[in-house]
Amino acid sequence: MEFLGDVLGDAFRYVFEFGPELREILTLTLIVAGLATVIGVLVGVPFGVWLGLSRFRGRGLVLALVNTGMGIPPVLAGLLLLILLWNDGVLGSWEGLFTPEAMIGAQALLAFPIAAGVTAGAVRNLSGDAVEQ
Repeated sequence: MEFLGDVLGDAFRYVFEFGPELREILTLTLIVAGLATVIGVLVGVPFGVWLGLSRFRGRGLVLALVNTGMGIPPVLAGLLLLILLWNDGVLGSWEGLFTPEAMIGAQALLAFPIAAGVTAGAVRNLSGDAVEQ
């Protein structure tokens, strides 16, 4: 029980001192989350507009995939990226495992279907006059 008390004491001290290590962690977290959101929106919104306005064969399947992607658990996305980026994986030669770039890619992968699905639903429900504008 003494060990747990020591660990919790260290954790509280680490957080409330707000030292340079914590600032570095928070800065990296904000940069990764911000870039991933921007990338997901920049790719997802145009795709969602295209998906909401166009009519083509297989559109229902694409919409189903986007809607399914909106519910992907983050753990599953991380596991898939881990398998791809592992040394023996398909993208293992990139040596990107556990890097900020991989974190940005994983989070952008999670943000893309949300941006695309919400945009497609909003555009699909527009009236004809609004679409022209």
